[in-house]
Amino acid sequence: MFDSPSKAEYEPLAHHLDGETSDDGPSTSHVELRSYSDSSSSNSWSFILPKPLVYGCLVIAALSVLNLALLPATITKYKEIVFTNAELDALDYPTQHLGLDRVKLKHLPNWNRAWPTNIVRISQNLNNNVFGEGTQVFISVQDTTMMRFPIPSSKSGSRACALSFTAPPENTPKETYGTKGDITEIEVWNVLPPDHDIPWSERSQHHRPPRGDILGTMSLKMAMPNATTEDFECPEDELVVELRCLRVACEVQFKQTDTWPKFGFELVRRQ
Repeated sequence: MFDSPSKAEYEPLAHHLDGETSDDGPSTSHVELRSYSDSSSSNSWSFILPKPLVYGCLVIAALSVLNLALLPATITKYKEIVFTNAELDALDYPTQHLGLDRVKLKHLPNWNRAWPTNIVRISQNLNNNVFGEGTQVFISVQDTTMMRFPIPSSKSGSRACALSFTAPPENTPKETYGTKGDITEIEVWNVLPPDHDIPWSERSQHHRPPRGDILGTMSLKMAMPNATTEDFECPEDELVVELRCLRVACEVQFKQTDTWPKFGFELVRRQ
């Protein structure tokens, strides 16, 4: 008599996570939980780097550590290398004029350079006072400085030489480069060979070789990057010069510096 109930009417109700049932079918909490877990697992996999990239980073780190470990030994090895004068002459000479070394002008001569091998101070007021040999340069009216230079080589065989002065940077402290009065005219004299050989460390006003000819004058102001005398004929073996102030109120004192920034007197010769 009665119609049999449909199968859908007797299906069990889905349970929620909190124990409640829903007439609308399966709970949406299971769907949301499943979607959250799927998204979190996909995000965790997205931060995993490719193996080739990881291996490459490890190799770079290992090479960096190896270079740091070998650096002290490499520096020690290069410090032990001693260059000959010919090798040093073949090197490009640094310039303090930024960019000018790239300008190739035919009227700018190239020079080979020589650093002084001996420097000694002589005082006219203290005839027997010996200051000894060193790198200190002291120039005034009463105090002069003698320098001995080897003659630079020349590929063309030119005999034209000049005395050059490279000034220190303008921010050099007075303790390093001290000047007084007018230093725009410093005389450069050629010194004749002495009658008897006197060690440079024992030279004084009483035991000094005589002056020869004046080779020129130059200004030692820091505003001038460098200064040279007029060209003169190069001697055969060596050149000894004496530097003195022409003006009464004049004084210059510094140490010849062959490290950067390099400044002081040099003998130059045309290549």
